[in-house]
Amino acid sequence: MALINCPECNAQISDAAQACPHCGAPVQKPSVANPQSTIRTNSNECPESHLAKAIIITILCCWPLGIPAIVHAAGVNSAFINGYYDLALDRSRKADKWCTYSLIAGIAFWVVYIIFIIIAGVSM
Repeated sequence: MALINCPECNAQISDAAQACPHCGAPVQKPSVANPQSTIRTNSNECPESHLAKAIIITILCCWPLGIPAIVHAAGVNSAFINGYYDLALDRSRKADKWCTYSLIAGIAFWVVYIIFIIIAGVSM
């Protein structure tokens, strides 16, 4: 028997345990296909994909930073449908993070552009 860490209290427990004897948290086994993700059957709500936001921000703000947002957002539903809730949640968070990066870069570009136009107009 191998020892694993409890996902809640981080105590070492047997990998055969169904629940942690210290805190009572259920132990979830990693899947064979993707050991980084665990399968949850008790979660029935799909995380937000942010796909529409990612597409709009990619078009309007900064496409080099918007493309990763679209890639991550597109994988949320498929991960959830296949039972990988943690992977779907991770992709949702990454899509939102890349949307934010793209929005900030787009705003920064337009601010610098407007300042450049104003300076060019004043110096003429």
